[in-house]
Amino acid sequence: MSRYDFRIVDRRTGTKVSDFVGSNVRLTLSERIVGPLQRLKLATGTLLCWPIRYSKFVDPGSFRLVDTDIELEPTVLDMTDWYCPARRFVMRQEVRYRNMQQVVDVVEIE
Repeated sequence: MSRYDFRIVDRRTGTKVSDFVGSNVRLTLSERIVGPLQRLKLATGTLLCWPIRYSKFVDPGSFRLVDTDIELEPTVLDMTDWYCPARRFVMRQEVRYRNMQQVVDVVEIE
């Protein structure tokens, strides 16, 4: 279990707009399954990478926004991390929730 605190600020002025506080956050990961090495096309080129599949259970618990307490529903996300040994890094992460998929690609490592 963990807790998070965010301060929401106006980008233009830098002044505080509100606080966002969460408590009783729980994150559980399933066993990871590594698939066969595959070619992955990225904006930076093609790399050989292993897909690592797992499920992520996120129970955000409750959070407080201004003076309102809000309970959020737990979520199960189907994850695929594409680990590319040439870069020694996960260069792509695919997240599937219900019928929607989000893909995040790394374009630069400093």
